[in-house]
Amino acid sequence: MPLIDAARVLILATDGFEQPELFRTRERLRDLGAEVRIAALGTTPIRGAAEGRSALRITPDMTLTQVDCERFDALLIPGGEASAAALKEQQRALEIVRDFAGAGKPVAATRGGACLLDAAGVDAGDPSAVPEIRRDARLVVGGGAAQITAFTDALIEAIEGRMVAMAAR
Repeated sequence: MPLIDAARVLILATDGFEQPELFRTRERLRDLGAEVRIAALGTTPIRGAAEGRSALRITPDMTLTQVDCERFDALLIPGGEASAAALKEQQRALEIVRDFAGAGKPVAATRGGACLLDAAGVDAGDPSAVPEIRRDARLVVGGGAAQITAFTDALIEAIEGRMVAMAAR
């Protein structure tokens, strides 16, 4: 029986996020029953990066200051240079990343999002140097929109693995 339907996943994003990395991963997690919330700098709609297509908007569920890391099982940081750059400047965003990593909760980031991990002191390596998804027990680093299905699968496996381990305690 899948455990993902009991999971709560937090997404950190702001203007300039990579649309497929946020929307497709969020949709898949929600389709499997996970509760997914988005935290941003504010609660006004944020806009995705748009190269040759319309930028989609989504309204965050909460601000960074409203995030209670204890209420979530995993953290997702979609790519997008502008989003990652803005979040790196926010002390609270760095604290959230450190809290999840320090608690051993799964943290997943695509290329652009991985620089936020580095800024928070979480060693993500160089995601651009790895042609495939890299995963350990708590960290999933992916190569972007082209690998979003494999990236999401790895995130789901990491979440379910941690939930099984926590239930066994």
